[in-house]
Amino acid sequence: MNISLKTAIASMGASMIALLTTSIASATVINFDISQTNSWDGPGDSNNELLSFDLGSNVTLTGIGWDVNIQTVAPSWLSEANILFTDSNNSILFRLAAGLGDDFPGTANFSTGGVIIDLDAALGNTFFLPDGVINLEFFESFDDFPDQIDATFLVPSTLSFQVMSVPEPTSLLALGILGVGFASSLYHKKK
Repeated sequence: MNISLKTAIASMGASMIALLTTSIASATVINFDISQTNSWDGPGDSNNELLSFDLGSNVTLTGIGWDVNIQTVAPSWLSEANILFTDSNNSILFRLAAGLGDDFPGTANFSTGGVIIDLDAALGNTFFLPDGVINLEFFESFDDFPDQIDATFLVPSTLSFQVMSVPEPTSLLALGILGVGFASSLYHKKK
């Protein structure tokens, strides 16, 4: 094999890696409205409201942002309204207490100001979701009123999920076969 053919194949390989890196590295932000969702009781209680969102298959959850308006029923505190995030297998990913530190009742807005919090930096982890499903349970960290609503996420309340698509293995295999075929055709043309 001569130098120019080696250079062409190396260049093609570098281009394929750049293409894969670009497709893997492109993040998408998906917004979901959680307005009018209530926080009832402690985690796992049958009264708690649950939501499920489809973020798309084969995605990695890499960040989260929020702009929520929470109203509590006194004496329940703003800091007690929590959201538990789980995957489709009910494995716990993390929990969010948007009003953390506001240990008093009332109505308040909590926002990341349009900024997506990097989960790897904040928690030391990102979360691969093969089926793309993320479940939310709205609960109280301290239940002031058993079997009653302690807090409501008012209008507007939005969660923003940053996800990165992970190419399916069959797509990567097809790309690899295409590359080998291309390299082979170059090699045979040179002979």
